[in-house]
Amino acid sequence: MFGARAKQRGIRSRRGAASQRLMLALAASALLTIAVSFPMAYQANEARQRASTPSGPPTEVLGTSTVPEVAPRTDALYWQQGEDAPLPLDEAEVPGSAQLLLVDEGVVRADFRLDDGAVETIRDAPYEINDEATAALAPGDHSLTVTVSYADDTVALHRVSFVVTP
Repeated sequence: MFGARAKQRGIRSRRGAASQRLMLALAASALLTIAVSFPMAYQANEARQRASTPSGPPTEVLGTSTVPEVAPRTDALYWQQGEDAPLPLDEAEVPGSAQLLLVDEGVVRADFRLDDGAVETIRDAPYEINDEATAALAPGDHSLTVTVSYADDTVALHRVSFVVTP
C-alpha cells in the first residue's frame, strides 16, 4: 500500500513540475511580448506624429502614392485666328473658328483634351488643335487641359478656361 501511494505521489510531482514549467514558459513569453511591444508602439507613435506635421509643398493623394500638388500652367496656351498674332487663351473670349495652340520650347508630345472630350495627341510642331480641318468650337464656356512632355523627360500640366463667342 505504501508503495502504491509513493508511486502515485511521484506521478503527481512529475505532473506538477511539467505544469510549473509550462506556467513559467507562458509568463516568460508574456514578458517578452510586453518588452518588445512597448518600444515598437512608441516608435510607431513617433512616426505617426512626424508624418502628420506637414513639411514642404502640399500633397495630393492619388491612389496609394503621394505626389506634390502642382498648379497647372496657363502661360503657354494661346489662340489665333488666321494670320493674326497669337493671344493668351486663359480667360479669353475667342471666336469659334480660332486655332488653339501650345507655344513652348523643348516639347516632344502634347496631349490635348478639350472639355471632357477625347484626348488628341500631337507629337510634332505645330502643337495645335481646331485647325482648318476640324469643326468650329461651340459657343459657351470651355476648358482646355494639355499634358506636355518635354525633351528633358519632364512633364507639365497646362490648363485654361475660355469662352467661345458666336
